[in-house]
Amino acid sequence: RSHDRSHDRSHDRSHDRSHDRLYSRANSEYEGLGSLSGVSASDFTTLSQAKAVLLGDVAAGKTSLLNALRFKRSRLAAAGSSGRTIGIEVHSVSLSHDVKLWFYDFGGHVTYHYSHQLFLSDKAIYLITVDIATYKPEQFDKSVGYWYDILTSRLVGPMMCVLATHTDLVDAETLADR
Repeated sequence: RSHDRSHDRSHDRSHDRSHDRLYSRANSEYEGLGSLSGVSASDFTTLSQAKAVLLGDVAAGKTSLLNALRFKRSRLAAAGSSGRTIGIEVHSVSLSHDVKLWFYDFGGHVTYHYSHQLFLSDKAIYLITVDIATYKPEQFDKSVGYWYDILTSRLVGPMMCVLATHTDLVDAETLADR
């Protein structure tokens, strides 16, 4: 037992010395921050950030829309299961040197909808995507109303916008009708 106590005291002293060295180093680095005292608030840039959530059915064009924003050109998501979003993907898009949007690209499969609720917040903008090429007015409740109900039942005054995707696949008259 005395050997155990001796070992414990030796370990404690070694730990204390390591802690003291770490504290001393951190303290000296903190004191180095004093050189910032002459810096004014105007010397810093404010970075504005916002959260945008992409919602919609499977293959509604959420990921393709996000890819176009990220890469500044059309970059369609791959067809089939290999190009589909699994769960949620988060990507940032810089709109300017001081404005950044964080896009939450939600997978459209119903099995993921339950986990999406964990990422909803009052301060986000919700972009509900609708594939206008396949859309029929009788599908409104399924395509838009479903997401409207989820958002308004869980959030106070959510900001929502409905976006028509696949507009290049329909003529102007069909687009105006839908």
